[in-house]
Formats: sequence, C-alpha cells, structure tokens
Amino acid sequence: MSSQYAGAEWIKESLMWEGEMSPLGEAVANFLGDLFRGIYHLDLKALRRVDWANNHHILFTLGWRCLSTVDFDELTVLVVLAHDRAIRVQIDAATHHYLRLMFHQRTRGNNSMEQCPTLEDHIARIRDHYLTSSDNTD
Repeated sequence: MSSQYAGAEWIKESLMWEGEMSPLGEAVANFLGDLFRGIYHLDLKALRRVDWANNHHILFTLGWRCLSTVDFDELTVLVVLAHDRAIRVQIDAATHHYLRLMFHQRTRGNNSMEQCPTLEDHIARIRDHYLTSSDNTD
C-alpha cells in the first residue's frame, strides 16, 4: 500500500538504506509515515536502528510522544491504519519516555492469531461482548 506521506521511499533515499527492504519493512515505513504525517518527523537515529529487511516483525522505538484518541489523535489513527492494512501493532514500554512498537503482517480474517479483522468487524465484536456482558449483570 502506498503512503500519503513520506515513508519507505524516504527511508531508502534520505537515510540511504543500503539493504533490501522487506515487504513488511516497506509497509511499516509507509504506516509510520502516514501515522506521523511524514516519517522524517521521527528520530533519525531510531529509524536507522530498525531492521527494515526483517519479514517477520519490525521493531521501532518511539521517543516520548503524546498518543491520544481525540485531540492529537495518533492513537486512534494507529488503530484505524493497523486494521485497514491488516498489521498487528504491539506497544510495550521500552525505557523511561520510550515505547517499543512491534509490527507483524496479518491476513484478513476474524478468528485466528494470524488474521486481522476489519475495524468494523472488530468494533462489532467488541460491542457485542460488552453489551452481552452488561446485559448479564442485571
């Protein structure tokens, strides 16, 4: 999937990435570019440490940044992009003021750890779970 903002092509040209980027590496670079409205807004040292050739997972360490759901809505955008592009994103603490983002490519689907539902399907499943759960507590 191409990127609306600078992503994989910027990594190849501006960081002079010398190796081959895996399809996952390109997808994640484009994902990060779209999420942060240009991958060049991220820490260049952190971008250079990424193994863009890895086809199993991509690890990126994100320096302090506000991730929220409405104003400065990067958290919501992250979730929407992940479901639209069938990419699993895991967020872990790395160190003080740093988050580790791990990306895995998934296939489209609903019921397996190797699949990723559409956002609409996932929302319906979550709402069904919580509506059913709240109905049982009365």
